[in-house]
Amino acid sequence: MPRIALSFWLCWIVLLCSSHLVAQQTHDHEKCGTVHAWEMDNAQHPNMESREDFERWLQQQMAAGRSSDTLITIPVIVHVIHQGENVGAGTNLSQSQIMSQFEVLNEDFRRKWNSPGHNTHPDGADIKIEFCPAVVDTQGNLLAEPGIHRVSRTDLGIGPSPYGVSFSKSGILPQTIWNPDNYMNIWTIELDNDFLGFAQLPNSSGLSGVPTFNGGASTDGVIITPTAFGRIGNVLPPYNQGRTTTHEVGHWLGLLHTWGDGNCSVDDFCDDTPTTGGANYGCPTGVQSCGSTDMIENYMEYTDDVCMNVYTNCQKTRMRTVIQNAPRRASLLNSMVCQNVLAPPVANFTADQTTVCEGGTIQFSDLSQNNASSWSWSFPGGSPSTSSAQNPAVTYPNPGTYNVQLIVTNGNGSDTMLQTSWVEILAGGGVAFFEETFEGEFDDWSLSNPDLQKTWQTATVGGNSPGNQAAFVNLYFYPDVGQRDGLISPIIDLTNQQSTVLEFEYAYRQFAASGQDSLIVYASTNGGATYPTRLFAKAENGSGNFATGPIFSQDFFPASASDWCTNSGASWANCTLIDLSAFDGQPNFRLKFETYNDYGNNIFIDNIRLKGDCPDSNPTDLVTDLGAGLVVYPNPATDMIHLRWEEALSESVTVSVWDMVGRVRTIPVHLGAGKAALDLPLSLSTGIYWVRINASEGSYAKMIQVR
Repeated sequence: MPRIALSFWLCWIVLLCSSHLVAQQTHDHEKCGTVHAWEMDNAQHPNMESREDFERWLQQQMAAGRSSDTLITIPVIVHVIHQGENVGAGTNLSQSQIMSQFEVLNEDFRRKWNSPGHNTHPDGADIKIEFCPAVVDTQGNLLAEPGIHRVSRTDLGIGPSPYGVSFSKSGILPQTIWNPDNYMNIWTIELDNDFLGFAQLPNSSGLSGVPTFNGGASTDGVIITPTAFGRIGNVLPPYNQGRTTTHEVGHWLGLLHTWGDGNCSVDDFCDDTPTTGGANYGCPTGVQSCGSTDMIENYMEYTDDVCMNVYTNCQKTRMRTVIQNAPRRASLLNSMVCQNVLAPPVANFTADQTTVCEGGTIQFSDLSQNNASSWSWSFPGGSPSTSSAQNPAVTYPNPGTYNVQLIVTNGNGSDTMLQTSWVEILAGGGVAFFEETFEGEFDDWSLSNPDLQKTWQTATVGGNSPGNQAAFVNLYFYPDVGQRDGLISPIIDLTNQQSTVLEFEYAYRQFAASGQDSLIVYASTNGGATYPTRLFAKAENGSGNFATGPIFSQDFFPASASDWCTNSGASWANCTLIDLSAFDGQPNFRLKFETYNDYGNNIFIDNIRLKGDCPDSNPTDLVTDLGAGLVVYPNPATDMIHLRWEEALSESVTVSVWDMVGRVRTIPVHLGAGKAALDLPLSLSTGIYWVRINASEGSYAKMIQVR
C-alpha cells in the first residue's frame, strides 16, 4: 500500500460512500447535493481525479504556505434560469433579490462588523474574499443588469421546472456557462425536492488523466434553487438569509461539511471545527455528538440560515489556497470583467512574443482595464513606429533592444505604460520558438497512461522560474512498479527551423539508494504515431546519476533552486541541452517525456524550450501562387473562418491552423482539386494564429486574429 495513513483512506471511503445524509425525513429538502453531484461525475468518469488525490495536493499546498492574505475579489455572473415569468415573479428573480445575495456573501466572507456575518468566535476568520457582479459579458459588452444573465427555459428547449441534479448538469449548465476562467458561474435553477443547491468541487491540476473529462469545465460553478437565493423577494424560511449560497461557495472553494459526511471517525480536515457525528438542523444549542460541542453556527453545517455566522481559520486557509492555486480558480484573480466603467483606464498590454529574429513581426495585445476608448502606441525601431490600433502588429527590421509604450484614454482620463528594453530583435540564432512553462492549462498536450493510475499532472513548487508551476508524476504514491507514463507535446512544425536545440529543467531525488526511477525523452517525426528516437538517456541507475539532490525518504517536492537540474542547482544555461538539428525541416515533430516507476520518488519537469537559428524566410513567402486570389474572412474571427479562391484549385491542399510558436491548433482539413471554398470552424482562445495551406509544392500562410 502507498505510504499514507490508513485512517486517511478510511475517512474518504466513508465520505464518498455517504450519498444520503441524516435527518432527511424531517425536511422537504436535503440542503446540499454537492457530494451527490460528485458521485455522479465519478460514476461517469471513474478515472477522474480522486478526492484523496485532491486532498493530498491541498494539504501539500497548505503545508508549503502557498497562499497570501491579500484581499481577493471574485467576479460573478448569476444565470437566472426562469420559466418565462416577468422579472421579479416566480423563478425570474428581481435584481434586488440577486444583489441581496452579493451582500450576504460579502458579509459572510468578510466577517463584516454589525452584519449577520459577524461573529466573536475565537476561531472565526475574515476570509478576505469579496464577490463582485460582472459588468461585461463574454464579448466585452456592458450588461444591462450587472452580474445577471437571464435565460428562459424555452430558449434552451427544455421542459418546465423543477429539475434534478443530473438534468441540470447535462441539459442546462453546458448551454449557459460563461468562461469559468473569467467568471465564477452561479445558476438559480428551480431544483426538485432533493436539494436546495450543489456546487462543483475544485481540481488540483490542469492535466486530466482521462481525455474525455477535463475536470468539468462546462459545469463548473454553484447552483441554488431560487427560493434559497438572497434574503429578500421570493425566499422561503428557514433558508431565507442567503446562507445556502455561502455554504455552496465554500464547497466550490474546497471545504467539506463539518461532519465530513460520515460519523465521528470521519473529519473535514480542519482541527478548529469540532468532530461531528452528523448534520444538525434547526438552531440547536449545546449539541454534543463526538465528545465535544458541535459547531452548529458554521456555514458548512445544515442548520437554519439565521444560526450561521462562522468560517474558521483553517477553513480560511483551505479556501484561499484553492482560489490562489487550483485551475479555474486562480485564473479568476486576473479577470477584468468587474472593472468599473466610470473609472479612468489602467494601461496594460502583452505580446505574442518579445524575442524575434530581425525582420520578424510581433503582435501586441491591449490588456488595459476600465474600457479604454483610444490607444496611442509607440514602437521605437519598429514599423509602424506609432499606432492607434487596439492590437497592432509591428515588424522590426534591425537587431537591437527596444522600448514599447502605450497610452490609453477614455472619457474619465488616461494612463501610460512603458516597458523599457522589452523587445529583443536577434541577428543570429538562439530564438525560442516553442516554450512550455506549465503556468496555465495546456490542453494541447496529451497523455499516455496505460494503467489508468497515476500520471502527469501539474503542481505548485519552489525554485523554478518563471512562475511556480511544474509538471510531475507522483511516483512516491504510485502503487505499481515498472509502469510508464508519457507527457506528449503538441505537433511542432520544424519546417523553417535551423540548428534546433531542446532545453528543459528537471528535479528528482531518490527515495532509497536502490531506486531507479527514470525520465526518458523520445522524438517522433510522424505526429506521434511512433517514437523511434531516444533523446535523453541519463536514466537513474541507482547511483544517483540522475538525481538533483541527496536521497530524500519523503514525498519530494522541489522547494529551492538547488533542487533543480543538477546536484549543485545549476542555472538554466547548464541544464539539459539536446541537439535536435537532425530534425530540422520536419513538419510533424513531437516530444514525449516518459517516466519509469520504481516506487521511489516524484519526477518534475519545467521550462521546456525549443530554440534555433533565425530562419531565412517568412512562412508566407513559401509558395505565393497558392494564395493568389485567396480571401480569408472574417478577420478578426470568433468561431468560424471562411476561405474563398477566385479560381478553383488545380491541386488538392490541406488547411490547418497553427499558433505563433508552431503548434497545430485544429485538425487538418483536406480540400480536393476543383474546390474554391472552405468553411473552417474554430475553437481557439483569443490570440494570433496562422491559417496554413499546404500543397505538394509548398505552403502558404495567412495571419488571423481570434477574439
